[in-house]
Formats: sequence, C-alpha cells, structure tokens
Amino acid sequence: MLGSSVIASEITDDYMDIAKNYCALGHYKNAIIYLDKILQVEPSNKQAQTLKHGLETVISGKNRNSYITAADKPLMQAADYKLAGNLQGELNTLKAESDKGSHWASYFLGEYYLSNNNPSMAVSYYNKAFKQNANFIQCCLKIAECFAAMDRYADAIDFLNQYLIINNEDDYAYALRAKINLKQGLASDAENDIITAAALNDDITYKYLYGKILYERNNYRESKKILDELSGEIKTSEIYKYIGLCDYGLGDYNNALLNLDKAIILSDDDIELKNKYNEIKAMLQNSSLTGRENEEETPQQEE
Repeated sequence: MLGSSVIASEITDDYMDIAKNYCALGHYKNAIIYLDKILQVEPSNKQAQTLKHGLETVISGKNRNSYITAADKPLMQAADYKLAGNLQGELNTLKAESDKGSHWASYFLGEYYLSNNNPSMAVSYYNKAFKQNANFIQCCLKIAECFAAMDRYADAIDFLNQYLIINNEDDYAYALRAKINLKQGLASDAENDIITAAALNDDITYKYLYGKILYERNNYRESKKILDELSGEIKTSEIYKYIGLCDYGLGDYNNALLNLDKAIILSDDDIELKNKYNEIKAMLQNSSLTGRENEEETPQQEE
C-alpha cells in the first residue's frame, strides 16, 4: 500500500507539472484534462481543485491572466515587459529569475529562443529547467523539438522516448517522432507513430503526414486516396506534388502532369518539380510518337 501511495504521488506530481505547463502556454482546457486525472487518483487534492476552479474562471472570460504568471510577480513583470514590447526587460527579468532557480523562468527563456529560431540556446535553457525540476517532463518534449530543428534526430528520439514513458497519450509527441523517423528514412516506424497520433486526435495535419508516409512506403493508391480527400482543405504546392507523384507511381501519367502543374503554379520556382514534370511530359510525347510510328508501319489489308 505504501509503494502504491508513493507511485500515485509521483504520477500526480507529474500531472500537476504538465497542467501548470499548459496553464503557462494558455492551453487551459488541456490543463483541466490533467487536473481531472489527478482528481481521479486523489479526489481531495486541494491544489488540483483550486487550480481547476481558477481555470474554469479563466475559460469563462472573467480572468485572462495565466495562473502561472499571476502567482509569480517576477514572471508577471516579464509578461508585462513582453506586452509592452520591452524585449530586454523581459529577458533580463527571466534570466535573473532563472539564475535564482526558477524552472519556469528557464522554461520561458527556452520558449523565447526556440520561437526566435535559436534552438541551440533554447536547449540550454530547457535543460536548465529540467535540472531545476526533475519532474518537469515537458522539457523533454521541448528539447526533442530543438534537436529536431538542429537535425540531431537520434538525440530528439531519445528525449521523445523519455517523454512518452510518462505521457503515453500525447498525440503531438507521436506525430513529432513520426516526422523525425520519416526524415531518417524509417517510414515503417513513422507509420506506426502517425497511426497512434491520429487515433488520439483526429487532426488534419496527422492525416496529411500519414499520406506522405504512405507515399514513401510506395503505397501510392492509399496515399493518393488520403491526399485527394485533404486537397479540398489543404491547397499547397506540396500536396499536389505528392498527389502527382502518386499518379506517376500508379502509371497515370496524364493526371500526374495535371497535378504537378498545379504544384508548380503554387511553388516558389521548384526546379526539381519542374524537372519531374518535363520528364513525364517527354515520356508521354515519346509514347505518342512510338504509337504513331507503329500505326504507319502496319500494312493495310487488301480489300
């Protein structure tokens, strides 16, 4: 019983950290999901009850300030600097709090640097936040994002695996691992992950990624079926490119040309795409010429 109590406490602590992280990001409904998980294990948990009540107040529109920053004056000051456009004031405040041991300040610094295309600096602050609070498992997900942006795929997978041990129902984490596996040429692993992500959350971006993964697995018919359905909502050069390549893989060269033409119109001077279009066009022209020559060579029957 004592062992079960300790495990439950560790789980609820993890859930509370995740809930607080969602609060900090303004994702209050997601935070409530994890607070409800805590209350299923510990129905009398006062902290979870209080935070859930507060978030329900926030969602109702009565209070728009994040609970994390509202409860911490320096973080609130940093948020005010950000709203006022005082970048240096925001960074100075967060760095001072980070040096004092605030894992939230370190985390927010990581968020700042990642959003400003500096994943290397972001990793250092997410790592710092994780060292300051070993239960702050959300940092593993953010570190994985940084390593993925730096093309350090093996490191990204390691941190995603750590994260998914605790959060095995996070659809975004599975989708991110699917993207990374696809970039590494591990299409089979990528397919397993994106199927899991889509089962957890019916997100159009997951379906789109699934279509691309199926193409890489040479399953052109199923890939085209998915991408065709999505093309009504997603009208990008890339989706028409993949549909065209599926047509090409299926031997439907006329439709391949039509879809690649759409992709070229929407693209920003994609040379590779144009080369593929010209290659297929040349194939069709040669096929047409060969057909005519055969017709001319065939002797007519005497009447």
